[in-house]
Amino acid sequence: MGGQAAGPGRDAFAVAAASAADAPAKASLCMTCSVRDRCIGGVAAEAGTRELLAVLAGRRLVRAGEVVQQPGSFLRVVRSGSFKSIATGAAGTAHPCGLHFPGEVISGGRPLQLVALEDSELCVMRCGVDGRPGLESRTCLGRLWDMVSRELLRERAQASRLAALHPVRRITAFLASLAVRARVRGASPRGLRLHLSEADIAGFLGVPPETVGRVLEVLAKREVLLPGPRNLVIVNPELLQRAAGSD
Repeated sequence: MGGQAAGPGRDAFAVAAASAADAPAKASLCMTCSVRDRCIGGVAAEAGTRELLAVLAGRRLVRAGEVVQQPGSFLRVVRSGSFKSIATGAAGTAHPCGLHFPGEVISGGRPLQLVALEDSELCVMRCGVDGRPGLESRTCLGRLWDMVSRELLRERAQASRLAALHPVRRITAFLASLAVRARVRGASPRGLRLHLSEADIAGFLGVPPETVGRVLEVLAKREVLLPGPRNLVIVNPELLQRAAGSD
């Protein structure tokens, strides 16, 4: 990401991760952010401006369909919109490995490509040049690592549960879990618009696109959701939860 990162913690490593499309880091963003209670903004008052600037590397507006590289040494938090992450396997094949919504952290550890599913915004966080948190940013870094831990636990629990299900139930359970995540982050799951195509869902779950199409058609007939070529709208989360438990 670009040379526009700012603050006392600014260094060559941080600058290498930013792009010219990034806006400078401003601690005031955390005080007015809509997802501050689920991000480091939740400890902003305790941490103080200097500590926040030591962690904030910048923010970036990303247009729908735009691809962003995720370095393994930085964290990104979705401020608005949604993303899918794509990993490249040992054989060079790319596959979807995650979906990310407002207030959720996209951790490093391995290089990823992030694809914006709609017009979105990311906040970029420094994790420490050598992996060790500085004294001046310990409160914020502790909050970040708590966020990473929660995401890892959620992703692993979901992956284990979905892998054990029949493909049809896997699809309905996956969609139901997205509605729950919407409720947790404060959005109403009723009328929830997901910017996902049938191919996105099939790639993420490892099921044939034809199976996804058939399941979405059945759910549409039950008036659970409204499918579209590039998105779908969940209109009855209660029925979706029942379908996930019985299909």
